[in-house]
Amino acid sequence: MKRGATEDVIFDIDIEPMFATIALYDCRDRKKISENFHCDLNSEALKQNLRTHTPSVAPSSQARSAVFCITYPSPDIFLVVKIEKVLQQGEISDCAEPYMVLKDSDGGKSKEKIEKLKSQAENFCQRLGRYRMPFAWIPISLQSCINVMTLEKESPESENGNGKMTNVDRRSSLGPSRRGSSIDEGSTSPFKPTTITQITFFKQEGDKLSDEDLFKYLTDYKRSLQKRAKCIPALCWYTVKLDSFNGAILL
Repeated sequence: MKRGATEDVIFDIDIEPMFATIALYDCRDRKKISENFHCDLNSEALKQNLRTHTPSVAPSSQARSAVFCITYPSPDIFLVVKIEKVLQQGEISDCAEPYMVLKDSDGGKSKEKIEKLKSQAENFCQRLGRYRMPFAWIPISLQSCINVMTLEKESPESENGNGKMTNVDRRSSLGPSRRGSSIDEGSTSPFKPTTITQITFFKQEGDKLSDEDLFKYLTDYKRSLQKRAKCIPALCWYTVKLDSFNGAILL
């Protein structure tokens, strides 16, 4: 069985609430093969901006891990993470541009711009906090996740107490991986949990990413999408865990 836990999503500027939706897609059969898993990774400070519209929060909405059933894993299955933000005036490109050129660590005029953006975001949250708009997305190859865990299982090296990376971490095309997660509790799987890091999201193009558009992007993903897509710098950590369960694999 394969389980997944979303650890965190961090953009270069932290000015407004963001909302993640995760689901599995099979680009060969052109089918969505799971329900949506909604994940709220916002800090308490950003959640305060939405208190007017969400006076009470259900504990179930704060979950950070999910289990998906996959009977036949294949290179055509992708875990797709979509990011939404509070609705605001303007095109998606206008909303995304500050995230592509500014950083919280910047000073001078950039810092003034970020403070102005925070003020605008608070205003939009107060007025339109119950409405969402698409912002960014990223496909994650399920087969690549399995390959990383298989290599770590077979690797003679392991992460030591000083937090050094194994050879597997350096070889992985998905980025550095770390061991250890609460999703490992009670598991008898020979595969250890692995945390993988994504460093960019694709900027949403258009008001809606339809399933047909998504399947086309996923089919072209390895060939050309990464070269022509506009990217938003970000860090996304997610932990994956494999367990066997009645011949199925769960994520």
